[in-house]
Amino acid sequence: MLVTTDGRRDTLTEVRLDRRGESVVSLIGRAGPGTTAEPRSYRVLELWSEVPLRLDGIRGAVGP
Repeated sequence: MLVTTDGRRDTLTEVRLDRRGESVVSLIGRAGPGTTAEPRSYRVLELWSEVPLRLDGIRGAVGP
């Protein structure tokens, strides 16, 4: 879940996981229904899991 600077929540769509071994997983997806006419800035990424996990780091990128 992504949270915009004005507090709106957007879900990720077209999500897929790219597993890189036992300890690294990349989550790849598109932000919600934003358009180029309505650019959005995000301030928070919410992550959760149904099983316990330990998060060692987050790295982000913005694509086209």
